Order: sequence, then structure tokens, then C-alpha cells
Amino acid sequence: MGCGPSKSEAGPSHTNFEMHNLNPLSYTPETAENEIRSSVVATVHFVAHTVVEGGGNHWDIFLQTAPRKSIRLEIVPGAYPGRVGFLGRLDIIRHPYGITRHSNKTVSIPAQPGHTVGQFLDAIVRADNHRYEFTQSGRGCGG
Repeated sequence: MGCGPSKSEAGPSHTNFEMHNLNPLSYTPETAENEIRSSVVATVHFVAHTVVEGGGNHWDIFLQTAPRKSIRLEIVPGAYPGRVGFLGRLDIIRHPYGITRHSNKTVSIPAQPGHTVGQFLDAIVRADNHRYEFTQSGRGCGG
């Protein structure tokens, strides 16, 4: 996921007033939002993917809900312009497998029993960690 939230430290910008109603969460499939949010998480996997050009890694979070089911949380550059690049979009994607086999490193921790995907997402949103800004070249870590 990205390296830091898109904060307005230099004063007002469209990210904090003109586009305050922008919802950067995107469910796939869209029709499964309620089902995704109500799924109970068994294990949380933090997955580092291939090193990207110029260094660094791209990370995803897989919320494993069953042996062969997971919800992937991935922050990607969205379609809306930010102060220096593009505002991030948090893709929330249902998968028919527990975790990807394509990773450089995976760190897994058991989830607190009974916690749902929705509770994880709500915690991310409450902490404002769903709002990232990518550079014009699509990097989430300051270029």
C-alpha cells in the first residue's frame, strides 16, 4: 500500500474541500460490498511484490476469510488529480484463493477472532489511511 496519507499541510487543496465527498474505496465486484464487509477474517497477510523500477516494493494486504477465499486491499493511483499527482483509490477485491503465490515476502498474523473485513476497513478509514496521493509517475513513496 502507499507510504503515507494525502494530508493538507500546505493549506487547503481540492483534497480537503472540493472533493470531500470523494469515496476512494472501490469494491470488486461492486454487487458484493455487503458480503465482503461481513466476511470474518481468519488471517491477515502483508504481501510484498516484485521490486518496482527505481527501487521499493508494492505491498498488498490479503484478509483471508476461508482456506480458499480472501479479500485483497490494494491502494493504486486513481483517476482524480491530487496536488502533485493522483489521489489513491483503495481497491477491495474478492478472490477465490487464500493468498497470492506471487510475492517476494509475506508476513502473516492471525486476526482477532470474529473481526470482519468491514471492521478492518472502518479502522483504516477512521485513521484516514485510505487517502494517499501518488506522484505523476504512479509512485506512492515520494517519487
